[in-house]
Amino acid sequence: MSSQNLSHGNLLLPEDLVQAVDSLVGVEHRNQFLVDAVREKVRLVGLLEFLDSDQPFIRDEDHPEWAKDAAEWVHSLRREGKIPSVDDLGR
Repeated sequence: MSSQNLSHGNLLLPEDLVQAVDSLVGVEHRNQFLVDAVREKVRLVGLLEFLDSDQPFIRDEDHPEWAKDAAEWVHSLRREGKIPSVDDLGR
């Protein structure tokens, strides 16, 4: 974390939460732990919002090899050993 990218703010946290964090990582690492926890929560909320949206995960134009024959493309990947076949998965 670079000090030039930091913003100072006050947080009010329940004492039991502060004690739990301190017992896990120690007082000296409390701030970094909270930064990491908030960053992870922001990422998770963003992911959930994306999954609720109509926005495609994979765009067709990003994979022109799918336009011709998607089944043949998958078979070629399996022949090359890049992805397992159903038989390889034991089904």
